[in-house]
Amino acid sequence: MLSHLRVVEIGSSAATSYCARLFADFGADVQKVEPPPGDPLRHSAPLTPSGHSAWFAFLNFNKSSLIIDATAPNAITRLTALIEDCDILVDGRDVDSADCPSIDIAVIR
Repeated sequence: MLSHLRVVEIGSSAATSYCARLFADFGADVQKVEPPPGDPLRHSAPLTPSGHSAWFAFLNFNKSSLIIDATAPNAITRLTALIEDCDILVDGRDVDSADCPSIDIAVIR
């Protein structure tokens, strides 16, 4: 139903991830932006016997991930281009930034 939509998820919280997952469950192309060590939720209990977070797996089903290092010289340019090319931005940075580069949403609009 939503396969025509491109969604970008930034920040890290269960609410942010669940909101973006709902878009993915209905067919949207959802790209989750993560820092190099991965989203902090990747380490949240409960963990599977192999050490993976079941919580993270549930919240991020049907999404793809993209690594952007906030310290890289082109981080803001990459993130801005990604957001300019999407239909919906799910922004959870006020909850937990997850080392997301700072961006000016007003300028992107």
